[in-house]
Amino acid sequence: MASAFGKGEDLNYDENEECFDAYLERLEQFFVANGLKLEDDKAKAVFLTVVGKKNHTLLMDLCAPAKPREKNLEELIDLMRTHFVPKTNVIAERYKFNTRSQQENESICEYMASLRKLAATCKFGTFLEDALRDRFVCGVKSAELRDRLLNVAHTKELTLAAAYDMGLAYEVTKHNAQQWSQKTFKANAIARSNVKKEERGKPCYRCAGHGHGPGECRFKDVECRVCKKKGHIAKACRSQYEERKDKQTKWTKHLDARDPPKDSRREEGRSNICTGRTRPPEKQPAVLYTSEKETQAASAEPQPAQERVEVKTKPGFVSEYQAGNISDLELFSMKAAG
Repeated sequence: MASAFGKGEDLNYDENEECFDAYLERLEQFFVANGLKLEDDKAKAVFLTVVGKKNHTLLMDLCAPAKPREKNLEELIDLMRTHFVPKTNVIAERYKFNTRSQQENESICEYMASLRKLAATCKFGTFLEDALRDRFVCGVKSAELRDRLLNVAHTKELTLAAAYDMGLAYEVTKHNAQQWSQKTFKANAIARSNVKKEERGKPCYRCAGHGHGPGECRFKDVECRVCKKKGHIAKACRSQYEERKDKQTKWTKHLDARDPPKDSRREEGRSNICTGRTRPPEKQPAVLYTSEKETQAASAEPQPAQERVEVKTKPGFVSEYQAGNISDLELFSMKAAG
């Protein structure tokens, strides 16, 4: 059946797909959209047409010996409800409601929707809002949220709407905190990884080895035989290294004290030039008068290319000089005169 709003074929009821109350809600809205009232015969005719062949046969059996068209629409709906909706055990339905708690991965919104669905068959009447509030507070999975709700209820009246809003706010805050914690954890993991890579590149201060960090070293609980401290071996002992370094420093200072550096000598030469003082001339070997044979032997040897003082042979002077009768000055005077 075609109408201004919707198609009548969509109103075929299937008990395997939806409950009868949900179907009845859709049927009533269809009537409202098309300007029909439940009291109208036209509304009854529409219902008997769109309810489906199987359900029409069921209504004929339920109305027998009368015919479905002889009943009004409300009577037909009551017959179908009695057939499809069994009589409920209120105590059992309330037990389901009062034992319903929030599941592990269930949101606050989903939990509240589930409670409302269970409460529909509990016949709470005017106590419905209080029943939903109490079960919501008792059934939330977070003990922290439950404590907050109970503290608020201790100071002032806690309504269902207020409890629900507090639950939503807590859920959002918790979600944001978890995301931030995950980001921080990832950043710390990357930083730790970089530190480990850096440590693997440096020698381990416990064993002087490579390829691992101090925290992974197998000698971290070993006692050093040099300094008797725990946490490293003798090969990597800092005390031994410091001792060798002190000895080397003392020996270097000792050598520096014995032989001043070249720079200090150079500075000494500069100071002499600035003050006008010159270094004393090196002592020249004394020129002695030798015998003729010694002179000939000396002249046969190769002499360096420099100015030399000619030595004249005077046999009498040599013996006098060797005897100590002639001084160096007299010897040079005789040489200059002769």
